[in-house]
Amino acid sequence: MAARLAALPPLQLAMSKKLLNQSLAVSMAQALEAEGVAQTVSFQSRDTVEAVIAFAEKREPRFTGE
Repeated sequence: MAARLAALPPLQLAMSKKLLNQSLAVSMAQALEAEGVAQTVSFQSRDTVEAVIAFAEKREPRFTGE
């Protein structure tokens, strides 16, 4: 399990963890707003570009945390 998590994009993993940790302490509207912000940040990252390219090339992605 640790190896699978380590292979994920670090920025997106950190944002997911933060959202999960906050989920019980915020309203649905606040959670949806935070998710929207996280998606905006994620879609602008180099790791997302790398994931799309790796998928198209049928290879494992090499995430950098950028």
